Amino acid sequence: MPPFKMITPVLRWLSWLTPVSYAFEGLMLNEFYDIKFDPIFGATSDNQVIPIDFGGDQWLLAYNLPRSNFASTTYIKVFDICMVFIFALLYDILGK
Repeated sequence: MPPFKMITPVLRWLSWLTPVSYAFEGLMLNEFYDIKFDPIFGATSDNQVIPIDFGGDQWLLAYNLPRSNFASTTYIKVFDICMVFIFALLYDILGK
């Protein structure tokens, strides 16, 4: 999925109609929110090695997640799960 803010503004509303976007957002928030990765080591111009702290929150910011801040991250995860089940129920009803 492209980062939310990289989608053309005219087409952003489509992400709210796609069950995959809710599943992706919920999974990413569940896996990356508030975790720390092992430091990555980088080098400066004078060949000094420095640690670069990179955590899950920076990863989520790179994807512009969560797409909106209407609630805390925990509630957004629950909302995403509920939306996936609603879409599944809707597709099941439409399939009959």
